[in-house]
Amino acid sequence: FWDRVKTVQESSGMSRGSAIGTVLLTQVQDDYADSLGVELGGEFRAAWEYCEKHNPICILGDRPLKITLCRSWESLSWWGKARCLAALIWSSFQKPDPQELREWMQNILEGDSDVLTESMAELRKSFPTLDRVILRERDAYLACKIYQTCRHLQRSRNHTMVAIVGAGHGPGIRDWLTNGNGQTPEEILRGIVETKNMKDVNSLVNDVTQLPVGNNVF
Repeated sequence: FWDRVKTVQESSGMSRGSAIGTVLLTQVQDDYADSLGVELGGEFRAAWEYCEKHNPICILGDRPLKITLCRSWESLSWWGKARCLAALIWSSFQKPDPQELREWMQNILEGDSDVLTESMAELRKSFPTLDRVILRERDAYLACKIYQTCRHLQRSRNHTMVAIVGAGHGPGIRDWLTNGNGQTPEEILRGIVETKNMKDVNSLVNDVTQLPVGNNVF
């Protein structure tokens, strides 16, 4: 465990507490994936394989995990950090019930928005700043990158764009794209990618990251 914490800390520049939280979160995610018999990130692997086969333009539109984790940790008070670590430690020992997980996932896949809404409400009640950083900020980031990608595509030729996102981000992304708040994507992005140790964020604000698949480019 501590070797993993040290590796995460050295590779990402995170604080020790943030690295511990990252390792615990990864362990909890692995337990949930094992219980469901799925591979973490399997949907993105499928998308990547589709891109390799059909050679479309492939855009990486989510905020880097390191930034999300750092901003999540920085958003918590000392008491919030202690509670968060305690919850992760408890979850790492309290193994999930596979049947309950499958029912929860099935309800979401079948469009039962009440289940997802209740889950988000529980997070918001216990850790309001994590709800903001992990969900609402990433909703905004994803929406901005979708907008920027469409803006790039308009300069070349007509395209059909498909965005693959987590179920919990759909409503927030739709809200950002349909309502907005009077700011440009670049103005929004600048406020949600900085961390205490990372101030040079121009590339994240202004660029759209295209993965090297086939020969298609903007």
